[in-house]
Formats: sequence, C-alpha cells, structure tokens
Amino acid sequence: MAKLQTDKRAPLDVRELGHASLDDLITLLASEGLPTDDVTEKHRRFFAFSDANGSIIGYGGLERAGDDLLLRSVVTAPAHRGRGHGGDITEWLIGAATRSGVGDLYLLTTAARDFFAKFGFEPVERASVPRAIAESREFSSLCPETAIPMKRRVRAKVDVKLPQTGGCQCGKIRYAITEVPHLVHVPLHRLSAHHEQRLLIGGRAAGRRLSPHCW
Repeated sequence: MAKLQTDKRAPLDVRELGHASLDDLITLLASEGLPTDDVTEKHRRFFAFSDANGSIIGYGGLERAGDDLLLRSVVTAPAHRGRGHGGDITEWLIGAATRSGVGDLYLLTTAARDFFAKFGFEPVERASVPRAIAESREFSSLCPETAIPMKRRVRAKVDVKLPQTGGCQCGKIRYAITEVPHLVHVPLHRLSAHHEQRLLIGGRAAGRRLSPHCW
C-alpha cells in the first residue's frame, strides 16, 4: 500500500482497486453525476485514498490511451470536502502519471477548470487531442460536448552531455526524461554498457548507473 504524504495534512493510504472493489467508487461517482459506465473496462486504474482510521477520503483514476493518460474520476467523499484532499489526490495522480513515463495527461471537466488549472492543466481544443484520447469513451460519448478538455505535460525533453571516456563517442544525447529526477531513460544504442557518469540535469548532478535495464 502506498502513502500520500503532504506538508499540511496527515498522510493518506493509497490502495489500487480491483474490479471486485469498485462498487463504492461507482456509487460516489454516480451521486456526483460523473461517468460510471466504463469504470470496469480495461486499461483503467482506480485508487482509493483513506485516512489512518480506514475512512475513505476520496478516489481518483488514470486511463491509458495510446502514449498518453486520461485523468478521471477524481472525487472526494462529502464528509471530507473543503480540506484540500482533492488537490492532494490530484497531485498524487499527476505523480503516478509522471512515473509511468507517458507523454501528456488529459482530462475533461464541466465545472472544475479553475481547480485543475492550479495543477498545470491548460484548456485545449478538442481537435488537438491525440486520436487515442479522442476515441476514449469519456471523450467520445460519456461526457457532454460542453466539457472542457485540458492537458498537462508530464514528460520533458532534456539535453544531456556525457563525458567521453574509454573511447566512447557519445557526445550530446537527446532523450526523454520524466520530471521525477531519479527516473532516467537513455536509448542504449547510443551508449556503451560500461558508462557510469554523473549526469548534469537542470544544474543538479544525479548519479545513475547506465545498464541494459535502463531502457
């Protein structure tokens, strides 16, 4: 079981829900007018957030769509609203999306545009979203046409210079790295297996052993 740590509130336990444990989530989503018809379908992961007493604080989910993810079903239990838990849950899900190495995180909202904007989401035109996102059930049928699509980038392009050692001519390599500093992915065909260097990323040095399991 994972932990959601915050500076201002007590930590929450995070538990991924199996198909047999979705009933309470579906009930809460339905009471809030949020989509439920596709909750049990494939490529969706839902999480329950609870306090130390086991009381459910809220839920949230991520849906895979091609190279991107859809943030969905973020909902706080009525008894725990107004305390910042919705933001904590949203930030945890953004972190989970970042760790997964996807390109972008999308969502649809009818009334929470300003809320999600606080977490780096920006409105986009429906015509601009990737095909896999556009063909998801939330985009294509479950949410109304008036719902606002929003996008947050969770992967950045970074230039990294590796010192040339042992006859390797790596030079400058462009690769994808998530915003989580310890997650580094390097295309191995551009490196020699013996490399172990300090990578300078955004002015910070991060030690990383580069070996075949990196990619």
